[in-house]
Amino acid sequence: MQRLFDVLPDAILIVAAGGEIALANGQASSLFGYAPGELVGARVEDLLPESLRAAHPAHRQAYAADPRVRLMGAGLELVARRKDGGELPVDISLSPLTGEDGPLVVAAVRDVSERRQAQQALAESEARFRAIFESAQIGMCIVDSDGRAVRSNQAFQDMLGYTEQEIAGMAFTAYTYPDDVPANLALWQELVAGRRNAYELEKRYVRRDGAIIWSHLIVRAVRDDEGRIAVSFSLVQEITERKRAEEAALVANERFQLAATAVESAVYDWDIVADQCVWSEGLTTVFGYPLEEVEPDYAWWLEHVHPEDREGTDRRVRKRNARGEDWDAEYRFRARDGGYRQVLDRGLLVRGREGGTRRLVGGMVDLTELKALEEQLFRAQRMESVGRLAGGIAHDFNNILTVVTGYADLIRARAAEDDPTGRDAAEIRRAADRAAALVHQLLAYSRRQLMRPQVLDLNVAVAGLDEMLRRLLGEDVELDVALEPELGHARIDPTQLEQVVVNLAVNARDAMPEGGKLTIETANVELDESHARTHVGATPGRHVMLAVTDTGVGIDEETRAHLFHPFFTTKEEGLGTGLGLATVYGIVKQSGGSVWVYSEPGRGATFKIYLPRVDEPPDEPAPAAESAASVGGSETVLLAEEDESVRGLALRVLRDCGYTVLDASDGVEAQRVADEHAGPIHLLLTDVVMTRGGGPELGRWIAGARPGTKVLYMSGYTERFRDVEGALAAGGGFLGKPFTPSDLLRKVREVLDAATEAPTLPGA
Repeated sequence: MQRLFDVLPDAILIVAAGGEIALANGQASSLFGYAPGELVGARVEDLLPESLRAAHPAHRQAYAADPRVRLMGAGLELVARRKDGGELPVDISLSPLTGEDGPLVVAAVRDVSERRQAQQALAESEARFRAIFESAQIGMCIVDSDGRAVRSNQAFQDMLGYTEQEIAGMAFTAYTYPDDVPANLALWQELVAGRRNAYELEKRYVRRDGAIIWSHLIVRAVRDDEGRIAVSFSLVQEITERKRAEEAALVANERFQLAATAVESAVYDWDIVADQCVWSEGLTTVFGYPLEEVEPDYAWWLEHVHPEDREGTDRRVRKRNARGEDWDAEYRFRARDGGYRQVLDRGLLVRGREGGTRRLVGGMVDLTELKALEEQLFRAQRMESVGRLAGGIAHDFNNILTVVTGYADLIRARAAEDDPTGRDAAEIRRAADRAAALVHQLLAYSRRQLMRPQVLDLNVAVAGLDEMLRRLLGEDVELDVALEPELGHARIDPTQLEQVVVNLAVNARDAMPEGGKLTIETANVELDESHARTHVGATPGRHVMLAVTDTGVGIDEETRAHLFHPFFTTKEEGLGTGLGLATVYGIVKQSGGSVWVYSEPGRGATFKIYLPRVDEPPDEPAPAAESAASVGGSETVLLAEEDESVRGLALRVLRDCGYTVLDASDGVEAQRVADEHAGPIHLLLTDVVMTRGGGPELGRWIAGARPGTKVLYMSGYTERFRDVEGALAAGGGFLGKPFTPSDLLRKVREVLDAATEAPTLPGA
C-alpha cells in the first residue's frame, strides 16, 4: 500500500481519530520536510502553525461527529508548517475511511504557494490597473464584442461630456462623427474577424453638447481561448488643439508658398560708402542676370531702371539716404531679355558706429504678374457692373417689348389684308423682334437668363453643328474638328452651347476675310492652382475644354482688354451689335465655367472655354412640346402683374378668348382677390418679381389655400433664379418676356391641360 501511495502526485496523510498520523507517502514527507517514514506516529497538529494547533482537535471532532461532512468530504485551504518551521499555503481535501482500529481520515494535501502568488500578483495587477485606469489623464474605454462600451474612465467621460452610466452600453458609432464612422467601422470589423489584433487612427468624436473634437485612438483586442474577441481596450488622446495647430500651420505654409511663388525677390546688400553691392541668386531667377555679369555698384542698378522712372527713383534714393530713412518705391526694371518688370523695392538702412548711414539692405519683388492680375480683376469687376446694368435694362425693356409686340399683333389681327395699318403693325413687330433679340443677348451677358442645363457630351453637340457651321463659314474657310475620344461630360444649356459655338465661329470667319482655317477641338484638362491664381474667375479641378482657333488677323492687347464688353466691336458700323462675345462670356460664366482668349496680331486667335466636368451620363433630349388643340377657354385665371401695361394686355387677350380673369397689381392684392372670390380659380398667372409678394411666394400660398390651382410664371429677368427653377421643378409653367398674345394663350392652355400632379410648394 505504501508503494501505491508513493506514486500519487499529492501528499497523502492517513490520520487516526486521535490525531496520530498512521500513514504518509513520500510526497507528504517531501512537502513537510521530513525523512521518509518520519511522519508516521507524529501528530497532525505538528504540521500546523502554533496559531492553529489549539483549535484543530475540536475541528477534527466536529468533522468526525457530522455524518454529512463525512459523506461529502471537505476542501480546505490552510497554512501548514514544515519541520524547519517554515510555513506554506496548502489546499487540503478530507475523506472519511473506516479502519480495523476505528475511523480514519484521509487527507490529500497540495502546495498552493504558486497559485497563492499568482492570485496575489493578479490582485496587485488589478489594483494597479484600477489605479491607472481611474487616474489616467488619457481616455480609456473597454468595449465588448458588439462595439458597446462596458467601462470607461473619468478622462474619457470628461472628454465626451457623458457620465459613466450614460456612456455604458453605447455603441462607439453613436459618439463618433458621422463622416468618420465608415473608416472606424471597417477597422473594427477587421478586428472582430481576426484579421488584425490592433489598430489606430485619428478620428472625430461628437461630445454630448454637440461639439466636435479630434482624437488619436489606439484599439487592442483581448481574445478568449478560441480566438474570439472578448473585449477591446481603447486608449483615446484628444488632439483637437494639435489638429488646429496643424491646420493653422498648413494654412500658414500655403500662404507662404503662395507668397514665395507669386512674389519672388532679388535681395541686395549695398555698402553705400564703398559703393559695393552684393546680390542674391534672386537676381538670376527673377531677372535672368548671371551674377558674374553684374557690375556690383549703384550705377549698374540705376542704368537698368526704366528711363521714364530713372530720375525720380534716383532722387528718392538719395533723399532717403540723406535723411537716414528706410527706402521703398515702385518702378520698372529691365530684365536680361530686354523686357521691363514692375518691381516693389524695399530697403532697410543700417547705420555705422559713428551714426552715419553705412548700408542699405533690401530686395526687389517682381510685381508684374500681380499687376496683371489686378488688371484682370478690375476688368472682371467692370464687366460685372456692366452686366448688372444690362440686366436691369433688359428687365424693364422686356416689359415694354411685351406690350409693343402684343398690341402690334392685336392690330394686325384686326386689320384687313389690304389695310396699310396691318402692314405698319407688321413693321412694328419686326422691329420689336430685333429689339427682343438684343435683350436676350444682354441677359445672356449679364447671366440673368433662365437656363435649362443638361449633362451633355460636347463631342455630340459639336458634331451636330457641323453642317450649319460649314454653311456659315463659306467655301473660303476650312473647318477642322479634332474631338477627344474619351471626352468627359459637362452641364450646360444645349441651346446656349450652340449659341456659343456659332458666335465664336462667326467672329472667326470675320477675322479671316481672305479665308483660312477654323479648328474646333475638345479635350479633358485639369486646371491646377497655378492656373487659377493667374486667371481671375477660373477654378482648379477637372474640366472639359472647347477650343475654337482661327488663322485670322489676330487681336492686340488693347482690344483683348475690351473683348467681352457689351457693344464693343471692331467691325464696321452696321456689321455687328458688339454682343456676340459678350453673350459667350455670360453663358459660360453662368454655366460655372471660364473663357480665355490667346492671340497676337497676325497670328490668329484661340478661344478656350473650360466647363466643370461631371460624372453623370448625358441627359436624354427633351421631347418636343405638343401644341395645344385650342387656345381659348372658359376657366378662371388669377392674374398678378405689377407692370400696368403688361397686365392690361394680358387681361384683354385672355378675356377676349373666353377666360374669366381676376387681376391684381401684386402678390398681396392677389391673395385678397382670391380670398374674396367664391368660385374656383383654375390658374394663377403671375410675374416672378414684384414689390409685394413675389411670384414664388404667391405660388406657395395658392398651393396651400387652393391646392387644385395650377401656376404659370412670367419673367423677362430675375435676380432670384433659384426661386424660378424651384417653381418649375414643382410643376409650374414658365412664360418668358417678351411674349406675344398667341404665346400667352398657347402657354395658358398648355398648363391648364397638363396632367395634375401632387402639389409641391415651390422653393420648399
